[in-house]
Amino acid sequence: MKYLFLIGTQHHLVQLNAALERFNILPDDVILVFINNPNEDISDKLNEYNNLSCVKVFKNWVFKDLITNRSKHSEFISFIKSLSTQEKQFTVFSTVSFEVPLLVRTLINVNKTYLMDDGLSHFTNYYFLKSPERFIYMLRLFIKSILYGRYLKFNIDFTYFTEYDFIVRNAERAVKYEIKKQCNSLEEFISNEVIFLGTCLVDVKLMTLDNYMRLLIKVREVFKLKKIFYFPHRNESTLLLKEVASLGFIIQKIDVPFETYFSKLKVCPSIISSFYTTVVIQNLATRFKILPTLKALKFDDKLFLKPQKVKVLC
Repeated sequence: MKYLFLIGTQHHLVQLNAALERFNILPDDVILVFINNPNEDISDKLNEYNNLSCVKVFKNWVFKDLITNRSKHSEFISFIKSLSTQEKQFTVFSTVSFEVPLLVRTLINVNKTYLMDDGLSHFTNYYFLKSPERFIYMLRLFIKSILYGRYLKFNIDFTYFTEYDFIVRNAERAVKYEIKKQCNSLEEFISNEVIFLGTCLVDVKLMTLDNYMRLLIKVREVFKLKKIFYFPHRNESTLLLKEVASLGFIIQKIDVPFETYFSKLKVCPSIISSFYTTVVIQNLATRFKILPTLKALKFDDKLFLKPQKVKVLC
């Protein structure tokens, strides 16, 4: 049995490490495939996984590439097909788009599929797959099947691999893992400073820019007289960040997941805050022993462009 991991960002390496430990997977049995995010250089991080049997990086592709730049996905397909000569069965762990593991299932014999849950996104994905919108998605899959030359069968036969407690209807399966708390090296908290963690609600079209800016104005009122450092989500656009800066937030970009950045801090603002739609606050609480004050801010769900079916408790 070989274990194929399909990941797309640095923070997915947390799920990779957890899976290796949870299932006692030997490095020689692991094939790690990174579908490269053009905005994220992961070469240094992947050097840490040289002990695995195979580590491959492929360029990300989008729908238009299926017509205009077929070399991207063709290279990926050729590699996956080559794996069938090495092993008869595979277990697949995936954090990339639902389409990719479906494509993999057409190329090799997949014994089991795990969806590695990194927070709210895949929890919401469950409801999407049960909603009427799935029929539009299935139509797109049919069109992509023609372009791939392989039938991408709509399939929700997967098991969540998650650190979070959640209950979904219709008895969806889940395997839970735990993160051990680190004794981090924080020594000092700065009382007049706040870290606020950004979110991609605007960029994924769940909220209008105007509504998001109104919420950030409220954030400034909550933390009035304090200096607020805004740490963007990796998907927030440059245009949006200019608007955020105009409100008086100090934009602080980092090239690693915030949890990794925080783990190395010796001095930190006395408060870390975010909207309740991000799981980073919960991640900090479960991963580290020494913490500043953590505040998750709730807002009226009517500000969403679509009805929000998931409630997050912080």
